[in-house]
Amino acid sequence: MQKHKTDLLLATLLWVASLYILLFDDFIEGGLETDLGSLFLPRAAALVVAVLALFIGGPAIKALRAEHGQSDHVADQQGQPQTEEKEGSLLWPMLYIVALIAYWFALPILGFVLSTILVVFFVAYIFNCNTALDWLKVLVISLVISFGLDYVTQKFLKVYLPTSTLFS
Repeated sequence: MQKHKTDLLLATLLWVASLYILLFDDFIEGGLETDLGSLFLPRAAALVVAVLALFIGGPAIKALRAEHGQSDHVADQQGQPQTEEKEGSLLWPMLYIVALIAYWFALPILGFVLSTILVVFFVAYIFNCNTALDWLKVLVISLVISFGLDYVTQKFLKVYLPTSTLFS
C-alpha cells in the first residue's frame, strides 16, 4: 500500500508543477523569438508531464480504493488486517541514473539522434523487452522521437541539437 501512496504523492506534485508552468509565465525571460514563442517548449513539456502524472495517479487511486475495501474485508474475516509489503530493489533506479549519465556524456560525441536511440533501447532492455515485436515497437518509437524532436527543434524553435563528432 505504501507504493500506491508514494505514486499518488508523486502524481500530485507533478500536476502542481505542470499547472504552475501552464498558468504562469514569470519564469521565462528573454530568449530567441521563434514562430512558436519562448513559452511553447515549457508548456508542451508541462502537458506531457500532466498526462504522465495521470498515468501514475489513476492506477494508484484505483489500487488504494481496492486495498482499502479489501483490508476492511480481511480484517472482518481474520480479526486483524494483513499488511505485507515487499521491499523494492534499488537496481532499477540506479540503472536509470546510469542511463541518464551515459546519455549526458554521449550527446556531444554521438549526437542527439544516435544517443537518444541508444538510450531508448537501453530503457527498453531495463523494462525486460524480449519479443521481436516489442523491439520493433521500440525501434519505431526511438526513431520517431529522435528524428521528430530534432526536426521540430530546428524548424520551429531554431534550436540545433548536438550532432555527432565521431565522423567529422
